[in-house]
Amino acid sequence: MSKVSNKAISDYLSKEGILHANQGYRFLMLGIRAILDGEVDRYCIRAVYDYVAMQSGISSGQVDRAIRQSIRRTENPVPNKEFLLRAADELALTADANAFIFETANNPTGQ
Repeated sequence: MSKVSNKAISDYLSKEGILHANQGYRFLMLGIRAILDGEVDRYCIRAVYDYVAMQSGISSGQVDRAIRQSIRRTENPVPNKEFLLRAADELALTADANAFIFETANNPTGQ
């Protein structure tokens, strides 16, 4: 399980302009979580779609379409794969940095 919380994923999506009311929002949450937790091959976007579709009980084409429509409404529309990987990377790096900062602050001697 990744150190990244669902709240952090939600905050990231909100910051990027993904509206919570969009169906793509839920699919992005599931897809990013799956990538962060290592449930799917991060470089195979079809695996992400298939995973989310299985979790949601719909087709992978519907997942692709809903995610694409949500991303198109943002300020910086990019391909689905780029958005998912960028989100996962930024969230993972932020979580690692925060863990390092708080670990160091709680244990200043490094032991």
